Amino acid sequence: MSGCELTDDIPTPKPPTATLSPTAASIPMQTISKGAPLGDDPAEPFYAVITTDKEWNDLEGRVPESVQEAGRTYEPKETEILLLAIAGVKGTSGYAITIQDVRFEGGQVIVQLSETAPGPDEIVEPASTLPFHLVAITLEALPKKGYMIFSFQDDQGGILGQQEISPP
Repeated sequence: MSGCELTDDIPTPKPPTATLSPTAASIPMQTISKGAPLGDDPAEPFYAVITTDKEWNDLEGRVPESVQEAGRTYEPKETEILLLAIAGVKGTSGYAITIQDVRFEGGQVIVQLSETAPGPDEIVEPASTLPFHLVAITLEALPKKGYMIFSFQDDQGGILGQQEISPP
């Protein structure tokens, strides 16, 4: 056998596999509800940090009824905060918004969002939809006192909205 021949005896090195792991400062979250109900209000994207029943009740009429119902049914614990992301009105079905990660970083709570749109070959229905994602996070991972800024950000770190709160 000459040095130029290829044989099946030599294993081909495999490229390393990347594993995505949450950052050290990731805050555990639980999806309460996610979907894209029919509706046309709020027309623009909407982000909220809900720390009390009163704040949740104040959202009535500002968010779709199905989102309100999901929050009422869940009954958050005193040790939790709810985070709500609504993508705003979309003209067809097939859109989604997802809260990918929540982490405490640089004195802020970063809420990492991603949006998906239907692909060019995907069959969609013409309708006004409101993609949303509602999650609960634990207060344990947050600072115990002082005001906090919750920063809702897109995949590239662009700020979509911010809300300052005082932890309950």
